[in-house]
Amino acid sequence: MARRAKGDKRSSSTGSKPTSVAVPPLVHGAKLAVACTQDSTTDAPPAAAAAAARTPNAFAGQVTDDNDDDDPVERLVAWLRTQRGFVCELEARDVKGAGRGLYTKRALAPHETILQIPSSAMLNPLTLTTTLIPPSLIPRPPVNPHKRIRLTSPGRARGGNENTAGPAAAAPPGPLNTTQVLTLEVALSKQAQGPWDSFMRTLPHSFRPWHPLTWVVDAGERAEGTASTEGKSKSKCQCQNGDGGENKWTRWAELADLLDGYTKRKLEDVKARWETDRDTLRKALRYEAFTHLKEPVSAETLLWAWLNVNTRTVSIALGLAGDTALYNHTFVPLLDMINHSSSPSLRLGDPVQVASGPARASTGPTYARAHLGPGPNGPARTGMLGRHGRTPTPTPPAAAGKIDFRMSAPARGLERGKQVHFAYGPHASSVLFAEYGFHEYAPDASTDGADADAGGEIDVGEHVRRLWAEHGTDDKREALEAIACWGHDTLHLRPEPHAAYALVMTLRVLFLDSADADKLASVRRGLVSYVSPANEARARAALNDLCEETVREADAGLARVRRWVDDLDGDHAVQGAVRLVRGLWTERRDVASAVLKSIDRKDGLD
Repeated sequence: MARRAKGDKRSSSTGSKPTSVAVPPLVHGAKLAVACTQDSTTDAPPAAAAAAARTPNAFAGQVTDDNDDDDPVERLVAWLRTQRGFVCELEARDVKGAGRGLYTKRALAPHETILQIPSSAMLNPLTLTTTLIPPSLIPRPPVNPHKRIRLTSPGRARGGNENTAGPAAAAPPGPLNTTQVLTLEVALSKQAQGPWDSFMRTLPHSFRPWHPLTWVVDAGERAEGTASTEGKSKSKCQCQNGDGGENKWTRWAELADLLDGYTKRKLEDVKARWETDRDTLRKALRYEAFTHLKEPVSAETLLWAWLNVNTRTVSIALGLAGDTALYNHTFVPLLDMINHSSSPSLRLGDPVQVASGPARASTGPTYARAHLGPGPNGPARTGMLGRHGRTPTPTPPAAAGKIDFRMSAPARGLERGKQVHFAYGPHASSVLFAEYGFHEYAPDASTDGADADAGGEIDVGEHVRRLWAEHGTDDKREALEAIACWGHDTLHLRPEPHAAYALVMTLRVLFLDSADADKLASVRRGLVSYVSPANEARARAALNDLCEETVREADAGLARVRRWVDDLDGDHAVQGAVRLVRGLWTERRDVASAVLKSIDRKDGLD
């Protein structure tokens, strides 16, 4: 979701997003990109189902539904109807092989409101007024004598629980950030029903194995106060399904090892954020105020809750005390069910924030655009959406908690029965995969559901770093940083095959020789981009070699995947995951090959 909130100072990103999801009436990308719920009769997981509906490059794991006879989406919508200002012209429909998506119930006029979620229906620290979480752990706005949020938590029960290892912590951990506090709230929803139960029941019941983070996180991690199960082979680890039983999913870590280097780094970034938040939450769970819990909160439950936050929340200003980048995440029901699409012909405009109150046919006064993209754990960067996207105009702190989320029909209007999509952000396939568990690249655009305009961006930073080790200097790096060209080493398939301007300038600066040394100062001031014919020839040759090396590496990666697949037993989930991994390698080969051909057709790099 994300689909939704994105960005984290704890991980670097290049600029690409979040997220898409086909889900029932509630909303991931907040990460929206991640989830769609499904009935117990379907075999695709909520988020995976949504992703699959959006693109063929997603796979369905297994999810269970313990919601008896009532439809959790209908129950959510019924609750939302009690919230002033709620508008919904969408309905959840089953998508063959992909769970559910949101579709228009009727024809909609240009700019007509499609969906409006009142601020009172959003889940964030400002609305988290009844909870099992001690008030001291919930981030709050700066002290305001005229308005205070009353937070309540159950009184302490007698006796302890296994989350308390010995005496209670002498000092509480202090307020959590919004990713951490929402993760804890979702995790604790398994122990007791609360005001947000209608929303919680629409969340995916399991992220194993469809989200790649679960490939690299051992399912045997202990609950606080329970025996450790460390030491299990990660390549043969056991992963819990949504029912809490254990299914033996083999070789997931081995499959993760088959990813390309850039995607591995993106996945390691996600894992590092998870581990940081997990450790903070473990400390919080040892705090004495949690002695009323009925049972230990396992690392697996925390992981499930964290992935819900990372894939389904949006990032909006909340006016909380603390670093805005880490205190800006919100669950927006229903919005997180909308699938991602990077195609201009399919997606709607970004959701906007408007003053709370009755919805009107037009978009109304806009306070800000939403941050939508992968990973709710971090900051959005200037000029981008989410972690990799456009930064919305800051919403004044005074408006925090008093703004609704609204989506409107495009200028062309919408026909009845059309599935709605929006972009989690301009994210590359590797980022979408690591954050949300899907990507859009479809080399065969004739495939049902494939988008010929999706994907087509790869990072070749590893190759550039090898060149840098031989030719780079501090002065050259400082010059590239001054013109914002450092570390953005990408190749692109559209609008026509090309190397990013930042990569072209990096190669030109790298191959400055003594005869061109005087040009570095002009490059640094942005006065010069083309250096000399000799320099251009060296940079062009380096780009040619880089593309050839990328193609050879991709061919080798695809060959390793093929050999690995030979040992599979036909497991549906594994086969789907292999398709995703193969697609990432294929994209690298296709993009590098196309840029290589474009180099042959041109004299220079521009």
